[in-house]
Amino acid sequence: MFIKRNQVYYYNTGNNKSILLEGIDAYSFEKVFQTTIYPTSSIDTSLNPRAGETDQTYCIDYQGAYLIEEYFDTETTAPNITIYFLPSIDANSFSINKMLFPYYKDKQAVYSHINILVDLNPRAYNKAVQIDQLPNKQYKALPFNILYQYPAKVG
Repeated sequence: MFIKRNQVYYYNTGNNKSILLEGIDAYSFEKVFQTTIYPTSSIDTSLNPRAGETDQTYCIDYQGAYLIEEYFDTETTAPNITIYFLPSIDANSFSINKMLFPYYKDKQAVYSHINILVDLNPRAYNKAVQIDQLPNKQYKALPFNILYQYPAKVG
């Protein structure tokens, strides 16, 4: 993602074009965290050396948080891309780091991907291992909007 003329763009390597992401505030936009999730099982990487990997980038602006997810499959070299807007995340208290990932939090709750972990006090947890050890974790879908998807999903 990059900013040009006070607008935020995503560069799609799959079809070699820049996509304007309307509605994102360029003045308060900030990339906060980026990581690669590697496959846990054996995958054929003959066509795509990154097959099975997922890149996740978390960004914020004053409106909330954004999750950019690039999944590399075995069929093509270009990633499948989904950009989520998570409006219920408080950008001022948003927190994610290597010790907390794959979870993130704000002053209201603890989250995982596009889910909220029900009834967890975010001030009580600073490491993923603390959350992983909890018995009977409950997840609830987090409200989100998809700002961009490639290839476009039909239906």
